[in-house]
Parts: sequence; C-alpha cells; structure tokens
Amino acid sequence: MDFFFIEYRDPIFGLIVLFAAVLLVAISSYALGIWGVKDENRSIEKFVKKFENSSGLSQNHYKKRKSQNI
Repeated sequence: MDFFFIEYRDPIFGLIVLFAAVLLVAISSYALGIWGVKDENRSIEKFVKKFENSSGLSQNHYKKRKSQNI
C-alpha cells in the first residue's frame, strides 16, 4: 500500500505540483480573460444605448437641421 503515496521529496511529486500550478494559472488567466471581454462588451453596449435613447442634439439644433433638410 505504500506505493500509492508519493513522498514530498520524490521528483515526480515536484513535477505534479509544478504541472498543477501551471494549470491553475492558465485556467485562472483564461477565466479572467473571458470575464474581461464580457465586462467590456457590456460597458460598450451601455455606452451606445445612451446615444440611442436620445438624439444627441438639442431641440434647437434639431429644428435647424430639419429646416435645412440635411
């Protein structure tokens, strides 16, 4: 039964720990990248919706534009 447990000084244990650490960093980096893209898209959509709700022109400018048929 002793062959199931790996000792801390065993080189294979060191490689397993190294591989686990690299895998943990890679997965967390990937997850943060996905979260950042979603957050960026949400903020861009929110910014664009501000301009969709209003014409961006005051009523005075809007009347001038309509009168000139631009």
